[in-house]
Amino acid sequence: IKEAISFIRSNGLLSFYRGSGIIAFGCLPSHAIYFLNYEILRKYFANKDTFSVVLNMTIGAASTIFHDLIMTPCDMLKQRSQISPNKSIFSLIREIRLNEGIKSFWRSFPVNFANNLPNSMCIVSVNEGIKHFLKKRIEKLELYHYFICAGIAGSSAAILTTPLDNVKTRLNTQTSQIERLKQIKNAIASSKKKTFNLTDILHENILLS
Repeated sequence: IKEAISFIRSNGLLSFYRGSGIIAFGCLPSHAIYFLNYEILRKYFANKDTFSVVLNMTIGAASTIFHDLIMTPCDMLKQRSQISPNKSIFSLIREIRLNEGIKSFWRSFPVNFANNLPNSMCIVSVNEGIKHFLKKRIEKLELYHYFICAGIAGSSAAILTTPLDNVKTRLNTQTSQIERLKQIKNAIASSKKKTFNLTDILHENILLS
């Protein structure tokens, strides 16, 4: 809490939302495709009278692929903007494209997909499983029942995939950290060079005198 208050005082409250614009931009098409695939697959393959863990996990996995193809570069830009607050999204895109190449936008896709795959599989299967269990005992599910199902499913998935999310963040920000280390190294080398040149000049002046 102390760190959060200190951060707000030095950077402002809106700094917590830095990079949220690109995430909102990516969420619209990615989630639309995710739920479109989800509903289509459930319509053609799911049976309302029976519950299959494997089928629901497969539906969740299939829906994740196109979602992650869109969200991976957006997530990368969000994280880069958070550690480079003075750069705009467009300047970050141009800088990454020139220095690291187009493929770097999807560098963390394998880890991102490996993270979201069990996440989505867990959410879909747990959510549908709880709803199937409740429907056998309750004639009509109310709105709060769906909130409870989704909450339990989301919490279960978060516990499972948080370590992988940490790995994904490291991958997305590693280049910036490497660049900083290079800058420090160059600064030290430049400082040594200047010191060396100054020593030579003093030595030459002593000899001439």
